[in-house]
Amino acid sequence: MTEHVVADSSPLIIYQRIEQLDLLRAVFGSIVIPTAVLHEVFRNQESPEWIQERPLKQPIASQIASARLGAGEREAIALALEINASLLIVDDLPARRLAQGLGIKVIGSADTLLRAKELKNHCFHSSTT
Repeated sequence: MTEHVVADSSPLIIYQRIEQLDLLRAVFGSIVIPTAVLHEVFRNQESPEWIQERPLKQPIASQIASARLGAGEREAIALALEINASLLIVDDLPARRLAQGLGIKVIGSADTLLRAKELKNHCFHSSTT
């Protein structure tokens, strides 16, 4: 079974603005995003090959649709549920709370940095032993 990591717009935008988008690839390998996130982040540009757009196949559940969230957050949560994602990368606190309430494991941009640091330390330690 393939594990999927879904991302909302804000973490992608943050890492794109500081020219560190590949940090997400180093930590997670590939990322799946819904159509709304693709449009919010990349607009008319192509996304990197390791970021895969996956349109929703089912309507957004009323509990998610009625939440006061942006389109990207709503679709990212719905996609994480739809594909049974192992992780959702999202920074917005109300979105995180809703996702966690639905049983989705979440991580934010800061947590991603910590994972990258741990990965770097592990790789450095492994290469020196």
